[in-house]
Amino acid sequence: MSTAATPTGSTRPPAAATPAASTTARPPLTVDSVVVASLDYIDAYGLDQLTMRRLGKSLGVEGMSIYRYAAGREQLVEAVVAHVLREVYIEMTGRRWPTWQLYARHLAHAIRRIALEHPALFRYMASSQRPMGGLRPPLRDVDLVEDFLSTLQDDGLTDSEAVEVYRGLTGFLLGHLLLESAERAPARAEDLGSAAAIATLSPAVQRVLRGVTGQDDRIQFERELGALMRRLGRAVERQVR
Repeated sequence: MSTAATPTGSTRPPAAATPAASTTARPPLTVDSVVVASLDYIDAYGLDQLTMRRLGKSLGVEGMSIYRYAAGREQLVEAVVAHVLREVYIEMTGRRWPTWQLYARHLAHAIRRIALEHPALFRYMASSQRPMGGLRPPLRDVDLVEDFLSTLQDDGLTDSEAVEVYRGLTGFLLGHLLLESAERAPARAEDLGSAAAIATLSPAVQRVLRGVTGQDDRIQFERELGALMRRLGRAVERQVR
């Protein structure tokens, strides 16, 4: 039997003798690898662009192969949300917190990190209408919320005080981080229309808008978070008295 000729005229070695075939083989998919790949895809292209077919193509497999790891797109996105919140849970439970205020501050910055690193996913986390019982977005992980509330109660807060802190912090995170993450998410078609509309505004309004976007978001976040923590601390003290 003759062997196939290469473009240079030399003969190609039999496939069995080519070691590169095994070393370059793609590792098998797992639930974790599919979830991480989904997060990377959402970060790069936006949540609206994620489909099982497109994700499969990016992984070098057929779209139907993804259904082995998630029943559908919605379940896949929820698995991605659970993945990023699980990382926050591990971070929060990995140390002891002297006061509930320190816990709440660190938790707020951890959630902000999600909003900045994964803005498109955060918008989904904040706006999803899935029934979650008493869980308030963006804190949509049962274990994380339980750890948060337990920390409050272990520090002497009553149930009603813990609820006030929980509601106050989640409301603050939603309002502040939705605006901040919207500036970082991949552009959508409707965003281009908004930019065109801003260009038609009066020079005075445009100057104000430029001033708003030019502020340091990190400093503003820390300033407003500090004000919130002081207000919640005073509210707890009043209930104690």
